[in-house]
Amino acid sequence: MTFIDWLFGNGISRLDPSEYMYKTKHIITLLLVVLLSVILALVFRKNKKGQRIVLNSIIGILIFFEITSRIFEMINLDSYTFQTIYEVLMPCHFCSIVVVSIIIAYLIKWQPLINVSVVGGFLATLVFLLYPAVGFNTNIITFSQLYSISSHSLGFIFCVLMVSYKKVDLDIKKIYQPIIYYAGAVLYGVFLNFVLYPGSNYMYFVKNELGIDVSIHIYRLILLAILAFEILCCYIPPLIKKRIMTKKQKLITSTQ
Repeated sequence: MTFIDWLFGNGISRLDPSEYMYKTKHIITLLLVVLLSVILALVFRKNKKGQRIVLNSIIGILIFFEITSRIFEMINLDSYTFQTIYEVLMPCHFCSIVVVSIIIAYLIKWQPLINVSVVGGFLATLVFLLYPAVGFNTNIITFSQLYSISSHSLGFIFCVLMVSYKKVDLDIKKIYQPIIYYAGAVLYGVFLNFVLYPGSNYMYFVKNELGIDVSIHIYRLILLAILAFEILCCYIPPLIKKRIMTKKQKLITSTQ
């Protein structure tokens, strides 16, 4: 395989999920992601300068992959229409939306967008890491697969570090923020699936992608339940921690 073939994914064959899921490459990636998340969180826990370097580096790598992948996809297009160009240049999949929003949020330092990007980032990256549909699904990891694996892995690490470095505000009073974010993603998906690309399945709510034998309505309720559960998992632990700390503080004050 030449370098050009590697860049554009020429001459590769697709693998069945049973051939790559929780196999060597997948397991190694999971271990590296967990290991890096823990190490970077602990090493730079009190080092503000180190935190900036780590987060800036991750964002820089994400920007590199977002730009280069789009350049290669534009070159590789068979036809240049509004639909094909839009699909390449604009984020259409939920994971792409999250990565772009993470980059924008970090660069402009707008706290509400940072909050929802991290919450959405946990959902998008965890789904990929635990049940990857792309990235590992070819006999050779070409640039496109490397982009998928790297962006999701770094996205997860970034979200973990943002929480660990206390740069995310997960106050229960602001739980409406990710709800609005997810609602906006769904509306965007409606636009893509029914207006711009009729018959497509962006955001995965038009067609059943879970592989379980249920009606489309039950499938959508399952997706909604997953979203609700993920939001609660992000906001309930900080609430519990806050209440425990408050009780401890009251106890200390009363004994003085």
